[in-house]
Amino acid sequence: MMPSKRTVILPLVFASAFLVSAAVPAMAQGPQKGWEYKFTIYGWLPTIEGTLTYDVPGISNPVKADAGDILDSLEMTFMGSFSARKGRWGFVTDLIYLNMGNSKDGSVQVPILLGTQTHLVNVGAKMDLTGWLVQGAATWTAVETERGRLDVLFGVRYLDLSTDLTLNFQGITPIPTAYHDHTFSASGNWWNAIVGIKGDVVLGGNWFMPYYLDAGTGDSNFTWQGMLGVGYSWSVCDLSVAYRYLSFDQGGGGALKDLDLGGGVIGLSFKW
Repeated sequence: MMPSKRTVILPLVFASAFLVSAAVPAMAQGPQKGWEYKFTIYGWLPTIEGTLTYDVPGISNPVKADAGDILDSLEMTFMGSFSARKGRWGFVTDLIYLNMGNSKDGSVQVPILLGTQTHLVNVGAKMDLTGWLVQGAATWTAVETERGRLDVLFGVRYLDLSTDLTLNFQGITPIPTAYHDHTFSASGNWWNAIVGIKGDVVLGGNWFMPYYLDAGTGDSNFTWQGMLGVGYSWSVCDLSVAYRYLSFDQGGGGALKDLDLGGGVIGLSFKW
């Protein structure tokens, strides 16, 4: 039996914090610094996988759609992050708006009563998905040396998702009464508490390696996020590229069963 994501990733968060802390000398106590701020604008081009459920009036079996089979384009997005810290304590916020729609032909299986039995029939489908992801966390710097920094974080992640599924019954006649309205909607919002680590490792010169890992639970059975990349730092800004992966496991009920987003990230950070 394969271990669950929660069984593997949640201990990994705590193990990573312990191992990095043990590998890097303790933070030296220097002069107290004032507030330090960072604002990041970044672009993320994720692929999406997920199972969405749509209730159809008069039909006991819902329509299930695999977002990865239908969605193929990111129509509009806004992504930004803001962080601040003073001494060891700080906070970080992250905001993502996604608007995705399909640009390829897809299909789903819908239950249709044929005679006295219900059969699953493939019909054409178009999906539109919009969502907000908002995250906020307090941070505490456990390690900071000339070789890098490790912050421990604890906070919340909020996901708000709305989707529309439009069915195309071309070639299927007569269209069952339940499907006379060809567009069906599903939506939901979920709060989760998260814990994790974040920071960077100095690679030499102005080069550094940013990293991030968190895991949590709440309205979701389990959620986790990871990021690893490489960046170049100037006095007032940083430029970095990375791979970012975000996952939600919702279990059996509700409009969303699971959702996975993964892809390359490029970010420009301004520091003051």
